[in-house]
Amino acid sequence: MTDAVLAASLAEGPHALLATLVGEWAGATRTWFTPGELGDESETTGTVRAVLGGRFVVHRYRGSLVGEEMEVRPRSVSTSRGFASSVRGWTACTTEPRSCSRRESPA
Repeated sequence: MTDAVLAASLAEGPHALLATLVGEWAGATRTWFTPGELGDESETTGTVRAVLGGRFVVHRYRGSLVGEEMEVRPRSVSTSRGFASSVRGWTACTTEPRSCSRRESPA
């Protein structure tokens, strides 16, 4: 991605959309283990920050699942999201386990 393309995307393209996610977040997390039957509900807090010059955002969070506290620590679960203009698709990666996926944007 050239500097000019990134600058345009940061101003009004997909990377500008990512920037709207940056900040502190709080809410409820609901988990279903069986369709139609709520298995767990808990409060969750998180922080989203921009990295690599706004190319990606990193989401770190804490909450609980079935009464067990979950907290992000170094080398624990966090996710990053970004937009790859070369393939016109969103990417998502997690640090635990190390994995990435890509979803193409609608034409």
